[in-house]
Amino acid sequence: MDNHQSTPDSEEPAPSQDKNTNNLPIDNEIYYKGILKEFYDLEICSLEELKGSIDGRVFKALCTNGRSYFLKDVSRKDFRLAKDTYRMLDLFYEQGIENIVKPLKTKDDDHFIKWRHITLFVYNFLEGETFGEREFLEEEVYKIGEILAQIHSHTTCFEESDLHREKYDGDKSKEIRGTVEMLSVSHMNHPCIEFLKEHKNLMLNRIDRMIDLEKSLSKQKLDKVISHTDCHGFNIMGLPNGSIYLIDWDRMTLSTREADISFFLHDEHTARAFKQGYETKAEHTDLDFELLEYHLLKRPFEDFISLGPASGFQGKITELVKMVLEPLLHIPHKLEVARAVYKSVH
Repeated sequence: MDNHQSTPDSEEPAPSQDKNTNNLPIDNEIYYKGILKEFYDLEICSLEELKGSIDGRVFKALCTNGRSYFLKDVSRKDFRLAKDTYRMLDLFYEQGIENIVKPLKTKDDDHFIKWRHITLFVYNFLEGETFGEREFLEEEVYKIGEILAQIHSHTTCFEESDLHREKYDGDKSKEIRGTVEMLSVSHMNHPCIEFLKEHKNLMLNRIDRMIDLEKSLSKQKLDKVISHTDCHGFNIMGLPNGSIYLIDWDRMTLSTREADISFFLHDEHTARAFKQGYETKAEHTDLDFELLEYHLLKRPFEDFISLGPASGFQGKITELVKMVLEPLLHIPHKLEVARAVYKSVH
């Protein structure tokens, strides 16, 4: 093998056909084409940018082999990669949990390429639809419950892994509160700052509730499981044959079951369908309602901060209302649904 390494820690692979990167223009499309050629033996015919995730830019790449691939460039400075996330996906797949989408490996058996300012994942492109724009059918939610129960029941030793770990030490709430207070007095012209002018008191009130919950949770011994933690509709894909897939595992965390179950409390029908699927693969379905409330609170704030001035987000305030305000206002209803469907662990 030559001196152009394809390991994720490599800083200087050569993503070009002639391996002369010094003369490449600063054009990510050329970088992507070179990376796929060098490390995946794939030649891109066309590249289409898709509506992306908060974490980076995403593309559909049609290659000369007639197949399409999904590229995800997560080159954000605050995006921390946990390599064991992708090893864990391999392990799930080997043990029969096939309703997950894992990245393709490079010729050198790596899960992603890190080169200069680019961190790139390559996936097979699934021709289907995500559920971000429509309601789940009950049978679909049932299947999602089955999948997540299998993930949560996984008993692989992960204490020595580099997976993200959920902490309830108060640092997260304090960080969020500091950011909200700082933005609320900023004079920048940005949708997040305009949003705060109207909703600051509500936001700070909910953060204070998070702080109280963390104080309580920090004193408890909590059962940790491998959690997706990002199970919104855009990360759940349905294929024409009826198969359901969980995608975008970048936020995989050693957390609690409540971190995932909190996404399926829209109404009692949804919650019951999910629970029925979940209990076919899991021994326990009782919930800690303090944990559940904490995760219902935390996620909207994480989205709000990720869309702050440093993110480049230039959307409309109405988008923030949908992503941040509405979830915060709906928490009492979701807790009521949870108490109607699930038993408490306490």
